[in-house]
Amino acid sequence: MSAYENAKTMSREEIMEKIAALGIQEAGLCGGSLAGRLAASLAEAEEEKKETGIVAALNNADTDYALLEVLKNDPEKVLQGIAIAAMAIGTERKTLHVPESETELADSLAQLAANYQVEVAAGLVNLRANKGKAIIHIVTAADLADAFGGEYVPGVYVSVNGRPVKKVPNGTKVADLLSEEERAEARALILGYRMCKADAAALPVEEAGIANGVVKVLTSHHCVVVETEKQLMASRKQSCGKCVFCREGLIQLQYMQKEITQGRGKADFADLTKEIGEAMCFSTPCTLGQNSAKIALTAMENFPAEYEAHIKKKKCPSAVCAKLVNIYIDPKHCNGCGACETVCPYDCIEGQPGYIHMLDDFDCTKCGKCTEVCETGAIVITTGRVPRVPYRLTKVGRFR
Repeated sequence: MSAYENAKTMSREEIMEKIAALGIQEAGLCGGSLAGRLAASLAEAEEEKKETGIVAALNNADTDYALLEVLKNDPEKVLQGIAIAAMAIGTERKTLHVPESETELADSLAQLAANYQVEVAAGLVNLRANKGKAIIHIVTAADLADAFGGEYVPGVYVSVNGRPVKKVPNGTKVADLLSEEERAEARALILGYRMCKADAAALPVEEAGIANGVVKVLTSHHCVVVETEKQLMASRKQSCGKCVFCREGLIQLQYMQKEITQGRGKADFADLTKEIGEAMCFSTPCTLGQNSAKIALTAMENFPAEYEAHIKKKKCPSAVCAKLVNIYIDPKHCNGCGACETVCPYDCIEGQPGYIHMLDDFDCTKCGKCTEVCETGAIVITTGRVPRVPYRLTKVGRFR
């Protein structure tokens, strides 16, 4: 007997009691007891004189869509969970939201969803339009189906560095999910929507705040500021733009991070980020505005030395920010093969076979294509000064 069929043999009260007894938690950013969440939605519907309903979706703040794999891998489980949640509060209104870019997924689910009287929609969840409805995470729906199918194990769905999503039991430390190499090289971790120090790997998964299922390891080859700016840009693209604090706040936060990577950071950016970010956390109605700012807030809080290097010293410790590093061809290691000259998209490298090549960094974007093809490691990216190099064609081995 399926989880859905099991639930159909029970009363509303029995379903709620079972949810409460198992201690099932809402996997979305609001967190807390699922039983409490469902009861609160009924109270809100009564107070607001609104129709009850169940809305299942990813967090609006989710730009990685890692947890969408839970739906893709077993759509019927998620749909059964939505139907069980609806039975718990006595509603026929059931909606499953998928990201706007996933229209093909929405179309493919339509027939199966109809079997459970679930409407499939694409786009962000409008909290104002769904007043009185219980908004639950897709993962919560999957947990509900497991619970009524007798397979529920408390845990967290996690994807590490883009690897497939898997559910890991509560009590598992983040470090246990990393390879030995990742643990050794980690200098920062992105856990959900937060930029954390490497020692956060000691946290158990249920306390690590991995609300979007994403764990990303940053090494010495990653720049904290660049990664923060990428996350903010992704949030800007996802924002519906209807809320002033979210729309304008994201513009300002992303702009300041971008300016810092370009060597134009200002001393007051830290205070401005804190002021804007904290305002967004409590002044915006949905999870996108409430949580997209956290990456900037936690990055500046946990990595002040990184920002000081960028803003005050105009240096990128990871040698990632093109405007803050220098690049040159080491005459001692260049063998005159010409591979770098061939791949340079802006013709910034001059040379002939057997001659030490020269790089003109005026138009160089420091894209790194030349470093990828140089077999002798002659092309150097540094935060320091460029040593003496040839200013005219010189045969390999002749430069002194």
